[in-house]
Amino acid sequence: MPIHNRKDILGRIVGGDIFYATSDDGLPLICLVELVTSTTIMVRTITTQLKFEFDRETGVGEWPASDIRPKAISCRIKSVAPLPIQIHDVFIGLDRKSRLENEMDRIKLNDAEKDALFFYRGHYEANPLPA
Repeated sequence: MPIHNRKDILGRIVGGDIFYATSDDGLPLICLVELVTSTTIMVRTITTQLKFEFDRETGVGEWPASDIRPKAISCRIKSVAPLPIQIHDVFIGLDRKSRLENEMDRIKLNDAEKDALFFYRGHYEANPLPA
């Protein structure tokens, strides 16, 4: 039987999952789950490698203030709909490249990465979490 309530859906997230969130100022966030506790979902963004936490019951998180952003920004999980395997695998590779690569020529996006970045937003917006 499908789960239709936000809290229960968020409760099924595990390490390695990818989901979509947005900041209050509209910034899209493709998040890779690093760790889940009883109260918190700890993530890093795939393309920028920013780390932050979401409340496991509400899906509300905060992007902490830093030298780059003097003010904390709230964000919210919008969708946890599973990506097609091929797109998921591309994002895992892009995460690794974003995290480890230092040579500018090798950081450039390949066609599969461009396709995945074009695909994800429509997929997640078509499959939102319940309010």
